[in-house]
Amino acid sequence: MRQNFTWYGIGNDVTSHRKMCQIYNRLKSSSRKPTAPLVDYRVGNPMNRIAIYIMGPLPITKNKNIYLLVIGDYFTRWMEIYPILHQNADIIAEKLVQEFIASFGTPLEIHTDQGRNFETAYRSSPHPATGHTPNFMMLGREINISSSILFPFPKEKDYNIEDQYITEITS
Repeated sequence: MRQNFTWYGIGNDVTSHRKMCQIYNRLKSSSRKPTAPLVDYRVGNPMNRIAIYIMGPLPITKNKNIYLLVIGDYFTRWMEIYPILHQNADIIAEKLVQEFIASFGTPLEIHTDQGRNFETAYRSSPHPATGHTPNFMMLGREINISSSILFPFPKEKDYNIEDQYITEITS
């Protein structure tokens, strides 16, 4: 518009017109990507589902770490934080297995932001949209994890609220 016309206060006038123009506002809002609705995801026991998140880059430490691997249990809200040098799959898997799982056991599900560094863990967890793991959907079978062959998960009782769980473990 400024190529052909100009006057004092043109910027304010254009802004005011855009706010009132129904066509502009309809087209402008259609360019937004729709977001999925948030859902309430309940778990019934500790280690039913954990979340993994990477924070960083942060200021470098004396051990040359610049990221934090944050792992939290959905049921208990227990958090573990591990400093890491980089966010590649090898170091994440090493910390997850050798430190978190070795200390607390294997979770039934792992929730991540599905970044490339989490791809292998993501493939072995059932997806809510299909009810199956990506391994099963793509390969037609589950991959064998040595610990699950030797130690299959027992069927656990699900708790509706945390108080039921606390009452049962303390009695």
